[in-house]
Amino acid sequence: MYKPLSSKLSVRARYDYQMTKTIQHVLKNRKIIIRKTDKSKVLHLASANSYHQKSLEYMEKTNAYKEIENGINPCMNHLQQVLTFIDNLLKKKEIDWKVWKKNMRPNMNIVELAYLYFIPKPHKVIF
Repeated sequence: MYKPLSSKLSVRARYDYQMTKTIQHVLKNRKIIIRKTDKSKVLHLASANSYHQKSLEYMEKTNAYKEIENGINPCMNHLQQVLTFIDNLLKKKEIDWKVWKKNMRPNMNIVELAYLYFIPKPHKVIF
């Protein structure tokens, strides 16, 4: 019923199988993170410590992220501050109520903090 694989396809299948087994072994025995890179179809392997260090460096460099250390998500505090600020603008009629309600009003059910997803760049040499 089944047609046998060509020799070229058989070799590729064995290679892919062996690669998968190697990756599974590495993941099982070490703290390794595998991520798809941003500009290619290449997978990038690095230690969890390496990713953590790079993310801390990135956060320090950009000042765009802050690590939550106490386990309390400040998202609702931020939302309340935004709503207080917007309330003031609405009272002064600097924002149109209909436009705000239709396009600018935050949805409390889906609002969340931005996450830092560190995506490696394999085309850049890292020492």
